[in-house]
Amino acid sequence: ALRCGQISRIDYQKSLLELLGREGLEEALAPEIAEAMASHAQLELLRRHVNECRHTVLLYRVDESEAHPPHEHFNMISTQVVVRGSIHLREYQRVDREDGDHVRMRLVRDALLGPGDVFEASEWERNVHWFSAEGGPALIFNINARGYEPSTFPNAHEPGFGRLYVDPTRYDHEGLVHGEEISPQVAKERFGMRPLSAFPVPEKALARTETGGTTLCLKQTRVPLQVL
Repeated sequence: ALRCGQISRIDYQKSLLELLGREGLEEALAPEIAEAMASHAQLELLRRHVNECRHTVLLYRVDESEAHPPHEHFNMISTQVVVRGSIHLREYQRVDREDGDHVRMRLVRDALLGPGDVFEASEWERNVHWFSAEGGPALIFNINARGYEPSTFPNAHEPGFGRLYVDPTRYDHEGLVHGEEISPQVAKERFGMRPLSAFPVPEKALARTETGGTTLCLKQTRVPLQVL
């Protein structure tokens, strides 16, 4: 339905959250969660390709103090749920492209997430994020759909379905971020094993962030049928 335009991106992500909330990830995926927590590799649960579109469902572990450096996505819709542990997350909304390798952004969320907490991304909403595990390893459930967006953010060149790493640590006097796109190697060296707290956020930028978020119950919430 998403590929054929029968459902919008917003409704697609909303329906995913409703489904995940009903099924209860802890119970539905108990063996897979145990396997993924014991492994240091991501556990792929589903991969489906239809022409240029890709749909992937996976679990991945984030080790304590490990950071996923700040990055953009190209033509990807993702819904992620923290299953175990705590994640320090920062999300950014892209405003515009300043030049070939600089993107102006707004920090929209800086929060500590726990089990059941959700973070989402799409081409035009909260496309950029950065996160690390806090106080121990964490596990994240991820559903991502690539190639489904009808329009994409302007890029100097088409980046494919991989990540575009960006340094979001330069702020202007209004609290907006002037991000510089960087190589994977530089991103890993600069951010890979450092907590987000090592990169303070100015008060003006924090004042523009949003509070709250979506939290799912990880236990099954379907009401059993009653026999009359």
